[in-house]
Amino acid sequence: MGLVFLAGLAGILWGVYVGVTQFYLMRQMANDPDDEKFASYGGYAVMTGCTDGIGKAYCLRMCRKIDKFVLIGRNREKLGKLTAEMKEINSKVQTIEILADFAGHVDYPALEKKLASLDIGVFMNFVGVSYPLPQMIHKMDADYPNLSWDHINVNLVSATQLSRVIVPKMVERKSGLVVYVSSGSSTQPTPFQSSYAAGKKLLDQLAINMSYEYAGTGVDFQSIKPYYVATKLTQNKLQHNYSYTTMIPSAEEYTRQALGTIGRFVTTHGYAKGLIDLDLSSF
Repeated sequence: MGLVFLAGLAGILWGVYVGVTQFYLMRQMANDPDDEKFASYGGYAVMTGCTDGIGKAYCLRMCRKIDKFVLIGRNREKLGKLTAEMKEINSKVQTIEILADFAGHVDYPALEKKLASLDIGVFMNFVGVSYPLPQMIHKMDADYPNLSWDHINVNLVSATQLSRVIVPKMVERKSGLVVYVSSGSSTQPTPFQSSYAAGKKLLDQLAINMSYEYAGTGVDFQSIKPYYVATKLTQNKLQHNYSYTTMIPSAEEYTRQALGTIGRFVTTHGYAKGLIDLDLSSF
């Protein structure tokens, strides 16, 4: 009976500790996220999927503190527009714009050559494809042609191939930050979005594993796992018309808080309300 009582008490105390810690982190992330650590890595920031949504919001916030970016996207006009917006915030911003459609054929050796001479301190992989609307996997390609391959090529191959290219240079310079965009759907059963959610789980695990592989090299890894954010990616599912709430934040508010998790978590939901669902193992 004594052991059962002690075990129960330990469980209660642990629950209280986790609850208090989560509450503290939620308050800190919402009110004082300390979102400038990314600037300490120096060099160029290589950004994929950066012309819309969370990726664009990261660029527009980060350019307040750093000047050099490599913007990779499939739409030249959108890349140019993003560069102009960033220069309005910081006139010293320099960008290298690279056209690449990760849903099509990407010449990774050629992309590697374009990046070879650059001092890269940050790599953030935002490029991704979800479901327009939930669908059973055997009907997916019939309703949305090639979507199953897009989930592989866009969501997964881009992250692993560009990491292969960029991380060795970070190891040489003994400093670097790699961020993969996973998804809250990777943390729980997500029927009718199985291919997307499973791929996002891979990105989360990739960040965790590489944080161990490269421990002591000065290269940091992170996976962010947003739940719903008011972006183009979720507009069809939620019909939000880009309005936002406390539980479905704007891309700008999500970014403000998520940047503050760099150096604190390897894997995180990135947003204060999402911390409620954070695994106990993260503490």
